[in-house]
Amino acid sequence: MTSSIDIKIYKSKSHTGVDIASYQWYDGFYNGFENTGTYNIIDYQGCAESQICDFTKEALSSLPKKQNIIIGYRTEALNSVYWNIIFYIIQEEGYKNVLWIDGGLTKGDLFRHIDFLDVTHIFSSYFFRTSFREGLGEMPISGIIEDKTKLFVCVSRMARQERLYFTSKILNEKDLCNKGILSCAWGERIKDIFTENEKLNILLGDDKNKFPISLNHEETDRAIHGFYDEFNSAIFHIVQESSVGYDARTHRKTYSELPIDWCIVKSDRLFFTEKTAKPFCCNQIPLFVSAPGYVEILRRLGFDVFDDIVDHSYDKEDNIIKRCDLVFTQLKNISEMRTVEEWINFLRDKNISNRFIKNRERLQQIFKEQDSKSYSWVKENF
Repeated sequence: MTSSIDIKIYKSKSHTGVDIASYQWYDGFYNGFENTGTYNIIDYQGCAESQICDFTKEALSSLPKKQNIIIGYRTEALNSVYWNIIFYIIQEEGYKNVLWIDGGLTKGDLFRHIDFLDVTHIFSSYFFRTSFREGLGEMPISGIIEDKTKLFVCVSRMARQERLYFTSKILNEKDLCNKGILSCAWGERIKDIFTENEKLNILLGDDKNKFPISLNHEETDRAIHGFYDEFNSAIFHIVQESSVGYDARTHRKTYSELPIDWCIVKSDRLFFTEKTAKPFCCNQIPLFVSAPGYVEILRRLGFDVFDDIVDHSYDKEDNIIKRCDLVFTQLKNISEMRTVEEWINFLRDKNISNRFIKNRERLQQIFKEQDSKSYSWVKENF
């Protein structure tokens, strides 16, 4: 096999002796698989979408011939289009069975040309861990509702259209803004993104000059992306997830049994990251600026999304801007309904602390369940 670009393959073996081809270091998670002698592993961690084809070909050529393979990208949820390309290349190489592990809660759709390959998907446990990565920090100690002093927290590191739009709506409501912890786009390394960039076209007038918004920390301090002490002081948490696109196939599958063959691919994965984990770790009630159907998936995973307190009907809205408007309306209603002190009293009466604890416990349960599921699946099937 030849590659159109120069790609270096890191070849190694797991602690149990399984051959691994990786883009950079391989994830220690793979050391937990029993070596049955029938499979290889490709770890895509760090690989860009533009290099997927070349990396896959080079990785396969570096590995011994086997019938089975584990492929993983535990911290990302690439569009299924990329994975279908990978599956096709793997199929052409003669593999019969694939265990696919990545960050997507949903797997998207497999193309019909994958005829002779049996693909099993298990979502990664990575972002369900207590400590997600170096610099993110440990979960805060479980607190009580009386410790809260702010109504909401709404933070985002990178500039995206929906994040700029949603944050600008909060900024234009001074009373609401003063009740929250707010940041947006502070992590952009290219500063002229705020002067000439099509992402800002969604903003009106002086709104374009209000970004980036930081929390008065050093711009190089990546720890702010983690469990910043102040985040824990808010009652509600506006989660601005990584995946916000609309894919009608996933949306239909989540909410109905209607035919889906006519739908067009846009963004077909639902992705649980540290952004979603934070409100569960910080004992908060979440609202989500995310892909449609995301809140429903969280319910199915066993998380309490506090439907008796928050109206999550925005989860069924296809248009991201309309979805932002609906989430903002919810936030404004929450702000006007009660003061922070009144919310504390109201939530105390509902024994909310026990529900916070259950969400934290569910995070850890999923972490253990998914790893165990992956290891057991290989033992039973490979």
